[in-house]
Formats: sequence, C-alpha cells, structure tokens
Amino acid sequence: MVPLRPDEETVATYIQGYAERMSLVIGVERYSQWLQRDDFTNPGSGVSRAMPRHLVAEFALVRVGNDWDGFRNVYEVDGKSVADAKDRMATLFTEKPASAVEQGRKIAAESSRYNLGAMQRNFNVPTVALFFLSAANQGRFRFTKDKADQVGGVPEIPVAPTPSAGGRGTTAPERVKTTASITVTYTLEPKLGILVPAEMLETCEAPMRSAFTGDDNMTKVNCRATYSDFKRFETSGRLVVT
Repeated sequence: MVPLRPDEETVATYIQGYAERMSLVIGVERYSQWLQRDDFTNPGSGVSRAMPRHLVAEFALVRVGNDWDGFRNVYEVDGKSVADAKDRMATLFTEKPASAVEQGRKIAAESSRYNLGAMQRNFNVPTVALFFLSAANQGRFRFTKDKADQVGGVPEIPVAPTPSAGGRGTTAPERVKTTASITVTYTLEPKLGILVPAEMLETCEAPMRSAFTGDDNMTKVNCRATYSDFKRFETSGRLVVT
C-alpha cells in the first residue's frame, strides 16, 4: 500500500476524528425530489412534466469500524406516514447495537425505493463525499488540490460511466450516459460542537423507457434536502460490522 502524502494523511486523520464525533448522531431529513420527463400521455409533443415527491426521514451518521456510513429511514412520503417506520433507526441503534449496522443497511435499501427517476441509487446521502477521503479509500482515487474553500463552498462529485462501444465489425449504438452530481453545505451545530449537513442539492439524469413509444427518453431529477434536529444517542452495547 502506497503511504499517504502529508496532506492526504492530514485529511484522513480529520475524517477519522470526525467519524468518532459524529457517531452516533441522528437528525431529521426533509428531502424533495422533482422528476422532469416527457409527457408520456402526449408522445412527441415536446412537453415535459414535473413530478414531485417529498420525503421525511431519520438520517443517522454511524461509525462502522474505521469507516462510517449514512443511513436513511423514510417515515413519511408526500404527507403520508409509512407504517411502523417512525423512530425505527433511533430505536435500532440505541437498543440493538449488535445487529444495528446490518439492519440499518436493509432499512436504507428499503427507503431508496422512494427515490424518483430511472437511476436506482442509495449513495444520495450528504456524507458520501467524505467516503473518498478516508485513509482506506484515498489510494483508489487521484486528487488534485485546486484551492481552499470555506464551509459553504459547493464541490461536486460527477458520476458518469464510459459509453459502451461494439466490438470490431459491429455497429452497436453508443449507450446514453447517466450522470449525477451532489453538492453539500455543512454548518456548525452548537449543541454538538461539530459540523453537520445543512443542505444537499442533487441532480441525476438517466434514460427511461416510454411505455407508450418504447423509446428511451432522458429524465432529470432535481433534489433538495435540508437537515435539522440533530441529536447524539448513546448505545447500550457495541456496534458490530457484519
């Protein structure tokens, strides 16, 4: 394993300390999504429709070994309560720590079905950027320092697969690109004395097949999440990675 440079080691040390201070912290996430797509009821019209969705969830920041994860538990969809979901994450991590990580991941995967758009995703959490900066993961990526930003800057993480191409002698069409970007703003939480997510802006573009025409049309999802009411919880045991 290639040793970290001094600046990389400084970042990794900060991330590890931040993970310790943030675990176990649970807040409230209010997450609005707007799906922009062609009006399939009027094919070829060039008219697009905006389809909204509003989610309310528990958002937990949890240390997992030397790393940490963000877990989302959606308990309200478009103003309607999800059965038996309220406070599920808080109860799980405080009362059943031995199985909390495994069960928390299942809850987060279950909650991802409420996301709009053609792209199936569970990486849309405000702490995803810090995953790339941990000591365990820095060696997998290449970083170039551009400039120093204060809290409130808007760094983005682009996600774009390489277009597919056919083999020799084929004329396979180029695959339509799927892209995503996430921008997160942090703020100081005085009660905890640490930085916490305040706002997450997300944009995803991906093709979706029309049930009317069979064509793949690009869809775009614009999202905004805000965070509040962060609290630190004490567990009755030890979190176990499974």
